[in-house]
Amino acid sequence: MHTILVADDCRSIREYCRAVLQSDGYRVVLASDGLDAVRVFLEENPDLVVLDIRMPGASGLDALERIGHFAPHVPVVLFTAHEDEWRRDRRAALAAACVEKTNEDLGKLRRIIASALKPPGPESGLSPVGLTQPPPSCPVPR
Repeated sequence: MHTILVADDCRSIREYCRAVLQSDGYRVVLASDGLDAVRVFLEENPDLVVLDIRMPGASGLDALERIGHFAPHVPVVLFTAHEDEWRRDRRAALAAACVEKTNEDLGKLRRIIASALKPPGPESGLSPVGLTQPPPSCPVPR
């Protein structure tokens, strides 16, 4: 069973993500800010990380940079309502993907997670999200 770390300063978003991702069969651990995300990452060794960008203490981009230092092979997905934040910060290029929070369900986030955690191969029908090749939803900032 894959473990996913979800870090967001909004408790209701964390809990909603946990409920949806657990229903997909993942083990989900939570963090409430960037510093907590790094601590939980080191304790739990998740297979994938979902980070909000704007959080108190250390931002999601700060956490992304620190997590990438410890485990550059672990995909990190930025999940934010502040699209402009990742467009302006070069650290966002370290993310496997950037997904904008919307009022819709978590369909896009769920698809990206499934793709990132699926082993590559022709039988999968999906190509995994690569750390060096962000999907179109996450253009590399210039």
